Amino acid sequence: MKADVCFVLEGTYPFVAGGVSTWVDQTIKANPHLRFAILHLAANEESSQVFKYEIPSNVISLTTAYLHETKLKSYGAAYKDNKVWQAIETFYTSLPDVDYGKFTDMIQGLVGKDGRVNSKSLLFSRQSWDILKKMYHDNNISFIDFFWTWRFTHLPLLSLLNVDIPSASIYHSASTGYAGLLGCMAKIKKGGNLLITEHGLYAKERKIEISQSNWVYDERSEDYRASEDMGFFRQWWISMFMIMSRLAYEGADLVTTLYKGNYDMQVDHGCPDDKLVIIPNGIDVDGYKDVLAAREKVRAEKTEESRFTIGFVGRVTPIKDVKTFVRAIKIVVDKYPKLHVLVMGPMEEDPEYVDECKILIDMFDLNDNIEFTGRVNVREYYPKLDVVVLTSVSEGLPFVILEAHAAGIPCISSDVGACKELLTGLTQEDQALGPSGVITYVASPGETAEAILRMIQDEAYYNKLCVASLSRVDMFYRLEDINARYTHIYHDLMRR
Repeated sequence: MKADVCFVLEGTYPFVAGGVSTWVDQTIKANPHLRFAILHLAANEESSQVFKYEIPSNVISLTTAYLHETKLKSYGAAYKDNKVWQAIETFYTSLPDVDYGKFTDMIQGLVGKDGRVNSKSLLFSRQSWDILKKMYHDNNISFIDFFWTWRFTHLPLLSLLNVDIPSASIYHSASTGYAGLLGCMAKIKKGGNLLITEHGLYAKERKIEISQSNWVYDERSEDYRASEDMGFFRQWWISMFMIMSRLAYEGADLVTTLYKGNYDMQVDHGCPDDKLVIIPNGIDVDGYKDVLAAREKVRAEKTEESRFTIGFVGRVTPIKDVKTFVRAIKIVVDKYPKLHVLVMGPMEEDPEYVDECKILIDMFDLNDNIEFTGRVNVREYYPKLDVVVLTSVSEGLPFVILEAHAAGIPCISSDVGACKELLTGLTQEDQALGPSGVITYVASPGETAEAILRMIQDEAYYNKLCVASLSRVDMFYRLEDINARYTHIYHDLMRR
């Protein structure tokens, strides 16, 4: 059965909980009259396949594909037609300039009648070797290093070429990167329209991770500053993700984005501005009435001896900059020793970073103040919280702020993504509500601590933030309004 919409997802719904997964779940449930398919990209077959969400009845299929196959499958005969190799060479030698037409010609040439690709021919033929030598030129690096970097970066792409893609009228990729590229391949191989929604900028986030990583081979001394002087192979990985994003933008019929800052960066990265539409995330405000009531009850029962409680909601990873958060807590605890802090979120993604955070907590003697809960149902914890703090170095439009505001909780956040819009307002009408939290510089424990201390010490100021929090989501971020916009887009694309 053909789906109306096929979500193309990387490492999210329905196997991983989080903001993007929640948005996918909400979008499917808001459109019960449409048939959805899920095409999920996982790292490998060892990736968790435990559902974190109950699959709605209007999801007619769920396909999982793996980026890192232990053994690539090959289909069909080896490529003997020189036109195929010419299309491959034409596309690759034009890089880093991206031509979607050349990409389309290459994919159409590679795909056989059964929709499959001969990976073995692409990897081991004389023609592919000759193209690789032309790409190498003279980069002042070892050809062996160049060859293996090319191989490692392209193996996941070859896996994508042989993914079983469900038939659908619309392919909706929830990011660029691998999911966006697979969305382009789906459009080329199956027809239909391509819709892309970026919550965070995929290429930007990969650049941050790659520049800080220790798994990318660097041919030079290890004594370098990654942010200013990255070696050839780091640049290679970053360029690859930028090219994938550009291809996704070029192939998309429409791109939705969360906020104006994202919009501007996407245009800078090559997305045609006439394809871009800003649609923020939404929150089921009415669905949080019980959480709001529970929190108001907790606040009414507080005494002068009650502890001020801070919540940090998110993965314990470098991109969330938990270390800056811990340093801010140290400053606050020196002045307010009975502070209570809950760090709520998955801890398995980067165990080494988790250990580093715990060492920092030990060093600052904060074990009596900071509690790691791991993955929890945050709705059960929101009534206990006085403020939610984010110290991320990159965000899109974080659900955690919407959730906290729906519970009447003000937030403190680094100035990334749409956080400033969420806490100070976007339009004149929105800004008239007043701030619903505090914006700080990135990696600024001092500013974060100062914002926390003011909320502890100034009750009238704190109460105003609470009122503005709830008013802002109620007026501008109601889920039913956001869902209606996506429903309209789906119907418009299907009419095309």
